[in-house]
Amino acid sequence: MEYSLSRIVEQLSNPNVRLEDNSAYRIDDKTLGILYASIMPELKLEQSPGLALAQLPIEPSQPELNPYKERFQERTRSFLSCRLGELVVREYTAKDFRRIYAGDIEKNPFSPNSVEYLVVLLAEQKRFEDIGCGLREGTAKYSQKAAKGKIPIAVRINGIGEYAAIYAELLSKNQERKK
Repeated sequence: MEYSLSRIVEQLSNPNVRLEDNSAYRIDDKTLGILYASIMPELKLEQSPGLALAQLPIEPSQPELNPYKERFQERTRSFLSCRLGELVVREYTAKDFRRIYAGDIEKNPFSPNSVEYLVVLLAEQKRFEDIGCGLREGTAKYSQKAAKGKIPIAVRINGIGEYAAIYAELLSKNQERKK
């Protein structure tokens, strides 16, 4: 399995698994959104740009925020990769994931200038499909730019640009509903 977030999301959306009737197994955007949102309550300060922005004297554009973005992306890739493995070995289904991970998020301690804040905001409104769609579209757009060589290798490896692409898509999803 490849360890890029876009590839993991793609594989989660269409894992190499067949159902009893030999139809393809699919994970919808809502389930993907529920999985992504379930990461947020577990985050610690050192794993979250949103918490760092809210609790430390850091501005959104400062490079001091980059290690937080890297660790957040690493945490996301690790969590979603584990869920993919559980799907492939048929330990869990999308329905199981929705049941296990669809808990309520009680508060939003994150800075408004973060992916985490937008995910929690959308989750509070039960807009899990928008979260999943934003994650899928953000990682896909980032991956396409990277494949065309428009993103330096050093930036591709650490996940900072990937974080920004997901943020842009989630922000767009949030603003779409406000219109």
